[in-house]
Amino acid sequence: VGARSTAGDASTAKPFAMPAASTWTPECLRRAVDEVRALSCMFGDGASPAEDPTAVSDPESLLELAESALDAAEAGAGSTPLENALHAVPALEVTIKLLGDRLRGGGVDVVVRMPPGYPAFRAAEIRAEGNARATLDDLDRLRRAAESAVAEVGEGEESALSGVEAVRRALAELAESAAAERAAA
Repeated sequence: VGARSTAGDASTAKPFAMPAASTWTPECLRRAVDEVRALSCMFGDGASPAEDPTAVSDPESLLELAESALDAAEAGAGSTPLENALHAVPALEVTIKLLGDRLRGGGVDVVVRMPPGYPAFRAAEIRAEGNARATLDDLDRLRRAAESAVAEVGEGEESALSGVEAVRRALAELAESAAAERAAA
């Protein structure tokens, strides 16, 4: 399970290997595409309330490539073109922008990366990127929260949303701590 942060990197390998080390299976790719679409709907422009503004990077061109590869895989099931089409699809990535005053006066980007084999053989990788005032300790706390949440989900399950929500909770805790410190000063 691996979660990544600009503050550091920690990962451990799954106890079993995926069928082809650096390619997707049709089922895994379909599940990952569906999850990216779900995250885009949940956090996309206009989907969030005014008190919790969010936005999402546009993953559409990567999703089109993935769906084209899935179509080719279905058309050539059991043949070499299947493997070639799926092998051409890189990790799927989407950035969820947590807008507003989230961390030390600015927003936070949560980069969700779904490597080939996700979710059956690999976990989502979550990276929190802060604004210029975020500290390494802040980012490390966000990384640890995402890493813990992804690990709790378990093998073979979609874990990206759990990682994003863990970062959001950790941000709320950091904000509460900062407010308490300001009130005590």
